Amino acid sequence: MKIAGLDIGTTGCKCTVFDEQGKYLGKAYRDYPARRAVGSHEIDVSVLMEGVKRRSGQGCPLAHRSY
Repeated sequence: MKIAGLDIGTTGCKCTVFDEQGKYLGKAYRDYPARRAVGSHEIDVSVLMEGVKRRSGQGCPLAHRSY
């Protein structure tokens, strides 16, 4: 069994995978496009959700790898 943690951040989404003993197995990261200006940071929620889908479940290549 593997355990995956999903970090949904303001600039991208990261999936980190560990084995049952807590040994780090790797991570995958994907940026999302954002509009930045002085004092603001805008992300299209549909783009954010697409990034989450790509890093979680079948989109996280590390979750399906044999170690």
